[in-house]
Amino acid sequence: QARQSADAAVRRPTDLFYDKIIPALKEQGITRATSRKEWPHDVLRNVFQQLLLETPRDLVSRQMWASCASSAELWNKTTT
Repeated sequence: QARQSADAAVRRPTDLFYDKIIPALKEQGITRATSRKEWPHDVLRNVFQQLLLETPRDLVSRQMWASCASSAELWNKTTT
C-alpha cells in the first residue's frame, strides 16, 4: 500500500511543466489555445529555470542506480 501511494505521488514531467507554464502564460494574457510557437521565449525560459531549480542534481545517477540489479551492474554502467 505504501508503494502505491508513493507511485501516485510521482508526477510526469509534462504535468510538472504544464502546472507551471499555464499560470505563467495567463499572467501574460495568453490562453492555452494559443499555438506553442507563439509562446514568449522569456516565459518558457523562466519556467525552465524554475524546473531546473526543483530538479535534484543527482536525478540521472538515481535513475541509473534504480535500474541496476546489483552494485556490479551499477559499477559497469558508471565506468564504461
